[in-house]
Amino acid sequence: YKGPQGVPGVQQYYAEYGRGNNPYFVAYEWLYGHKKTDLYGYGRLSYKLGEHVNVALRSQITTWNQLRTEKVPFSAITYKTPDLRQGDYREDRRNLLENNTDLLLTYNQQLGKNFALSAVLGGNVRLFNYNSSWATTDFLIVPGVYNFSNSKNPTQSYDFGADMTVLSAYATTDLSFKNYANLGLTGRFDKNSTLPAANRTFFYPSVSLSTVLNEYVPLPEAISFVKLRGSYANVGGANTQYGIGSAYQAVTGNSVASLIGYGTEVTTSYDGPNYANQNTYTITKPYNNQPAAGYTSTLANPNLKPSRSSSYEFGLDAKFFGNRLGVDVTRFSTSNGRQIFSLPVASSSGYNSQLANAVTTLKRGWEVAVTGAVLANPRGLSWDILANWSTYKETLKDIDGVEQSIYLAGPNHVFNIGDRLDGYYSYNYLRSPDGQIINSSTGTPLVRPSGTNTLQFLGNTNPDWVWGVTNRFSYQNFNFSFQFDGRVGGVIRDQVYAYALNSGNATDLVQGSLGAARLQEWQSTSLGTKAPTPAY
Repeated sequence: YKGPQGVPGVQQYYAEYGRGNNPYFVAYEWLYGHKKTDLYGYGRLSYKLGEHVNVALRSQITTWNQLRTEKVPFSAITYKTPDLRQGDYREDRRNLLENNTDLLLTYNQQLGKNFALSAVLGGNVRLFNYNSSWATTDFLIVPGVYNFSNSKNPTQSYDFGADMTVLSAYATTDLSFKNYANLGLTGRFDKNSTLPAANRTFFYPSVSLSTVLNEYVPLPEAISFVKLRGSYANVGGANTQYGIGSAYQAVTGNSVASLIGYGTEVTTSYDGPNYANQNTYTITKPYNNQPAAGYTSTLANPNLKPSRSSSYEFGLDAKFFGNRLGVDVTRFSTSNGRQIFSLPVASSSGYNSQLANAVTTLKRGWEVAVTGAVLANPRGLSWDILANWSTYKETLKDIDGVEQSIYLAGPNHVFNIGDRLDGYYSYNYLRSPDGQIINSSTGTPLVRPSGTNTLQFLGNTNPDWVWGVTNRFSYQNFNFSFQFDGRVGGVIRDQVYAYALNSGNATDLVQGSLGAARLQEWQSTSLGTKAPTPAY
């Protein structure tokens, strides 16, 4: 990276005629640091109150702290300010502490000859604390000195903190009748500090029932086992998120790339609260490095309720020929909603949107698994096969009981009730009725206009179905297995091909009429009489 024009520690020898960073320079001078410490603890005390009753107290703690650093050397090319290449130093600190404590009372008893009862009554306290900071210099004074006191201009820093308390009470009951049937019931109350005071407490139940038919119904000898099962579960959710980025993103809602001009957010596990339903403001320095307050554009909703998800599942598990062949079929349906969703409001309110309990999606599908013991020899060669197949579709079921369509920013499309939600929409060329690309008068292919709901539907991202086959062989103490699986239908984005097109390396760009046009354009330049030479 030193090269004929390079100065160690100050000036790199640029690649691509000064347009790009030298690869060696990026690898050995532009350095990223990552340090993380994890600590886990668990304790349990139990006491037997009687023959059938037991009480237990258990507690677990999870804590971690993480530090990520970036050392941007002098002469590094970034999109922050391409003409000012004076280096930078950045730190991203994140700390999380979570404690879960349960008090459990369990009861187990055989009720006569035919029934067995198992029950649990418990309570849980979840305490959650998270804080983070993100800071960067604004160019360096002295090359190679990476600390905030070496910042040429005032540093920029952002801090984010979140606390959450969840109080829970729950109960489970399992009642079985001989080997014939089993009934399971659960119920749980949660009180979550992330919701408005009036709606912080919510209840969600579940029920499951299964029965083994061959225990009480005469079946043909070829049928070894038949089990029917069904279940229902309702789950409530608070205003939380599963992952979190830097403090800059948590405070402003924007990626650090929007500030420094490059890079991507690093997301860490979180499962904590957000402030989407708070009338918050952030402090930034948008004008001549002077602080200013920016208020949220989302209006808080004091009547916000927990999100809901209800699932039904029905299944059949059957085995044949002495358990040599098995079939497991499941039908499932999940109504996810109403979810916590941002809906537009009149701009006269001073806001752009408000969180509301809106948008319900419906997900339905099938799962089928077939097992077979082709060879069953405990002292010799055994061969088992497992084949599985599944499919599902998710559609928009309801919005708020009134609206029939809604705009989703991700696909940049307006969805109507009943539409599938995995549609892939993107730009496409204008084509003639027979499929030919339409070019402008200068020969440039014309692209369809951009904007809301103008992107063209290119297919669904979820496959029509997925499958897999696993073969497992065993001989005495030796085991060998291999698997095939696949997706049928659906579309995916070919990012490698997209980059190849963007960089001019795709073979499509040197073939046919497009390749001929590129060659003609190159031959019209002063280099047209010279053969291209590779650059390293």
